[in-house]
Amino acid sequence: MQTDEFVARVEHQGPGLGAETARAATLATLQALCAHLPATQTHQLASQLPQDLAQAAEIGGGQADRSQRPVELSQFYADIASKTGVEHDDAARYARAVTRTLHQAVTNGEISDVALDLPEDLAGLLAA
Repeated sequence: MQTDEFVARVEHQGPGLGAETARAATLATLQALCAHLPATQTHQLASQLPQDLAQAAEIGGGQADRSQRPVELSQFYADIASKTGVEHDDAARYARAVTRTLHQAVTNGEISDVALDLPEDLAGLLAA
């Protein structure tokens, strides 16, 4: 799946704030997710994404907090809202749209691996 198609699917499923906002939310969500993954898992996920989405994943992986501190879903959404300038509820809708689209863009095995490596609160985002 190419970036334009990925973003179009996110835009269609998201709160309807336009293609630019959907793109920004897609990049922010991938960065935020990968900030909570081990480096090897980030690389594996990135290898199945188009180049610019893979770069966002790698940037997030580079910002990873390896302290194993628990992360709350509400803080995850707040981080996306902060990066994109959208409201918290819209950030949550975009994050769910991005994770649903990931199911269509990468293999089921990769989705399962990512879910296993994410903190519990975030792993629920990848439930089918």
